Amino acid sequence: MCIAITEDLISHLSDMLKKNADGENSAKGHMSAPDKGVLTELLDACSKYNATAIDAAMNKLESFTYDSQSDLVEWLREQLEILEYEPVRKCLMEVLKIYDA
Repeated sequence: MCIAITEDLISHLSDMLKKNADGENSAKGHMSAPDKGVLTELLDACSKYNATAIDAAMNKLESFTYDSQSDLVEWLREQLEILEYEPVRKCLMEVLKIYDA
């Protein structure tokens, strides 16, 4: 009896998690690449060590899926979570040079 209830519970939880994951991705917009303006905002925020502006820019970037440079957004988040502002600034300056080319 307990095993059947547990299996049923696991099945329902699995379904709920799948629906949540699907809903999270479908709620995101889609772009070909991260927006240059938002990357510039993030660079400025990192240069000023402005955590509020950093979070706002990252939230904007993470609200989309991308055809290219999606790994950039993930890397930025990872680096910012461990407060590695200098590598983020250097990377953003290089990426923005590509946008300007």
